Amino acid sequence: MDQIAYLLLFRRQGSMLYSRCFGDFCQQVTQNEGFLNEFLMMVTKFSQMFVDEVVEVKNVSFGGKIFFFYCLENCDVIAVIGLTQDCSGGKEEEIAVSSRLAMLSDLVRALNTLINESFPEFRTMEEISEEKIIQFEKKLFQFVLDAWYHRHGDEDSCPFKDRCLMSVHSPMWKELQKIFEGGRS
Repeated sequence: MDQIAYLLLFRRQGSMLYSRCFGDFCQQVTQNEGFLNEFLMMVTKFSQMFVDEVVEVKNVSFGGKIFFFYCLENCDVIAVIGLTQDCSGGKEEEIAVSSRLAMLSDLVRALNTLINESFPEFRTMEEISEEKIIQFEKKLFQFVLDAWYHRHGDEDSCPFKDRCLMSVHSPMWKELQKIFEGGRS
């Protein structure tokens, strides 16, 4: 059973909006110094495809997970959703990726709705305060992730929960933003 391991939202042309681990992702970061930089380089490389061409979704395996890059409505926000299970390749992987795309479509629709209805400033170049990101996270859990968890038997299994090292609550948040934005320039 796939579980959400990581969620990253960023503006197509700029800044990181939201980052949170839901599994062991932040532990991988603490155990391997180069992991975070490698991950952000991978995100930068794949996100560039959304700038250079019109693409709705891409996927890549990294760190034992499979990451799906979604161009949200109007392609001004990119969502990167990491799932816990990775495939070995070949025809089996193609089928697994296809079924995961179908499974994630409800989650992506709910993310679009949440941003459109409650956080339209995510789609502009307006600066987003930490308070706004915390409000977003509360609504994300309340209206998007709780439904996902209920439907798929999943749960937030990050050992740090709301103090996740990859989240706005972490002292790493500002540093993570700088690294991300530095890699995108």
